[in-house]
Amino acid sequence: MTNVSGNAADVHWELMYKRACERVKSKVPRAKLRVTLLEHLREACDAIISGQAPDEAKAKKQDSRQFRSRIVTPENIYQYCKKVKSYDGPHFATIRANPELLEYVELRNKSSRVPRTPAKQTEHQVEVNDALNRITSIDDRQTLWEEVEEGRAAKAHANMLLQFLSGLPSVIVDALPGKKMTIDNLRVAPTALDPTSKKLLRELVRSLTDNEVHLAAFDLIYKKGRVRMDYGAETELISPEQMQLLLQLAGIREDGTGAA
Repeated sequence: MTNVSGNAADVHWELMYKRACERVKSKVPRAKLRVTLLEHLREACDAIISGQAPDEAKAKKQDSRQFRSRIVTPENIYQYCKKVKSYDGPHFATIRANPELLEYVELRNKSSRVPRTPAKQTEHQVEVNDALNRITSIDDRQTLWEEVEEGRAAKAHANMLLQFLSGLPSVIVDALPGKKMTIDNLRVAPTALDPTSKKLLRELVRSLTDNEVHLAAFDLIYKKGRVRMDYGAETELISPEQMQLLLQLAGIREDGTGAA
């Protein structure tokens, strides 16, 4: 078995693969199928997240649209394996029915949203990564990696949201308390949205609340004021507080009507 080290998704796959190989050595019936399934699962995730899947699909004259988002789902993993690689599986129903496989898919999506380019890593991040990879227990390493990456993903998401809001013409940074770009400060900041910006922001809100078209394509759902993944651990992308802020900036009431 290849010695895989790195993020939480890698460690999780390594643990599943090790167990599957042990079952093969013990001559457990159909154990080899599990090993093959895991190899195909990782191969599909690698291709989709890296952006290679659309080109491979086009080369096989298959629809490439489902791979363009670089977000892995049980459905597009199955489509890649079946139509692009001509593998028997894993079937999307198999992934959804297996908590371990579903967790791997979710971890791949989480880790792909966290920048890990070595040149951009801080000295502290490198030290943390090295320390985690020195842990011999796979279970302990997986647990710690999940916690670290969840924190990094949350920070990256918050930075992305604040960067977007800071670029809106409506936000007067100098008027923020302490000039800090926080959600609480943005709630009370003076705004002056021009008609074009308000229209664009309203279009954004409509996309973020459209379960039938926009969100369904990415396996996301708008429910109870938040945007989250529609399967697995239901990881939250946009909280109710963040959505309320977008509605406020766009001049939209919670019932969907425009502000007076």
